[in-house]
Amino acid sequence: MTHQRILAMDGGISGYVTAEVLRRTADRIGRHGGHFLDSADIIAGTSAGGLNALFLAAHEDPDHGIEGALGFWEHILDTTFTFKPTRLVAGFVGAKAFDDRQRMIDFLVSYFGADTRLGDLKRRVVVPAFQLHHEHAGERQRQWRPRLFHNIPDILDYSPDERVVDVALRTSNIPVISPIFASIAGGDIGYLDGGLVANNPSMCAVSAVFEQRRAAGQPIDVESVSVLSVGCGRKPLSVKPEIVDGIADWGYGQWLLSPKEPMLLVRLAIRGGGAIIEYQCAQLLGTNFKRIDPYFNAAPHPFDVGQTRKVIEDALAHTDVEAAVDEICQWLHVQGWIGDVPPGPEGRDVITPALQPDTTLEPGT
Repeated sequence: MTHQRILAMDGGISGYVTAEVLRRTADRIGRHGGHFLDSADIIAGTSAGGLNALFLAAHEDPDHGIEGALGFWEHILDTTFTFKPTRLVAGFVGAKAFDDRQRMIDFLVSYFGADTRLGDLKRRVVVPAFQLHHEHAGERQRQWRPRLFHNIPDILDYSPDERVVDVALRTSNIPVISPIFASIAGGDIGYLDGGLVANNPSMCAVSAVFEQRRAAGQPIDVESVSVLSVGCGRKPLSVKPEIVDGIADWGYGQWLLSPKEPMLLVRLAIRGGGAIIEYQCAQLLGTNFKRIDPYFNAAPHPFDVGQTRKVIEDALAHTDVEAAVDEICQWLHVQGWIGDVPPGPEGRDVITPALQPDTTLEPGT
C-alpha cells in the first residue's frame, strides 16, 4: 500500500513562525538536493495554518513557494492588526467585531484571485472551519457542525468548487475579533474559525485518508500514514486565579476582556482541543507522528502589531527554532520523506530574517 505523508499546521496568532520553520527545513534539505514539501501528499491547516496550507498548495513546487511565505505573512500582519478606531470602540462595548476584515479580504482576493477554486490547487488540502447552519438537514436534525473543506475525491464534504479565498477567510475567522463570514459572493450560511473545531488538523487529515481508503475498499493501515504536525509557536499557558473558599468567581470580564490575557476563554478552548488531538495522533500513529511547536518567550497580542512583530522576531532568533529544524530533518530522514539527504544540522541557518515587507508575491499579484 502507498505510504501517505501529511503536513499539518496549527492555527495561532500568526503563521509566520510556522512558515519560517518550514522554510529553514526546506532550505537545508534543498541544499543536499532533497525535496521536503513536495513530498507531502496532503497539506492540512487550520486558521493561520489553513492560510499556510492554501498558500503552499497554490504553488506547483511548494519547496520553491515557501520562499515567498514570509512576504505573504508580512502582508497579513499588516492587514490583521490594523483596526479602525470606531471599530475598536464598537468592539470593546460588544456592539460589533473589532475588525471588519475588509483589508484582509482585499489582500486575499488579490493574492489567490476571486474565482480560484480548491479544485484548481496543485495539492490536496484539508482546511477545517465551523459552520453555523447545516444547509441540508431537516428542522429537527439541523445543527451547527464542523466542516472540512478539501479537494480529496470520493469522501464527505468534497468541495472542489469552493473559492480558495472563501475557505481562507472562513478558517481564520476568530469570533469577537472578526465578523461572521459567509462568502465574498454573499450567501446566508456563516462560518467561524477552524480552531473551534480542530486547531491541530492532524486527525482531520488522517481521517480523510482512512475515509478515502474505505471508500476504495482498501485496508486501513495506520503504519502507512505519517504526519508532521507544526504549530505556530506558543508560550506556556496556565491560569491561576485567586481562589477563596474553593472557588474563583470569574465573569466574562476576566475570561474575555482581561488586558493581560485577552480572549482567554477562547484561547483555552482552542489550546485544549489541539492538545487532545496531539495525544490521539501520537497514540494512533506512534513514531509516524512528529509534533513540533517552538516556544515563544511572550505571547503575541491580538491588538498590537508592534508587540507581535517583536515576539515573532524573538522567537525566530531563539535556539528552539533551529532545534525544531534539526528534529524535523532527523524525523523526515527516518520516515523516508527525503531519501538519502543527511539528517544532521549541517548548514544551519543562523541569521534571523527581519520582518520586512516582501513584494515578491505569487500567484495572484
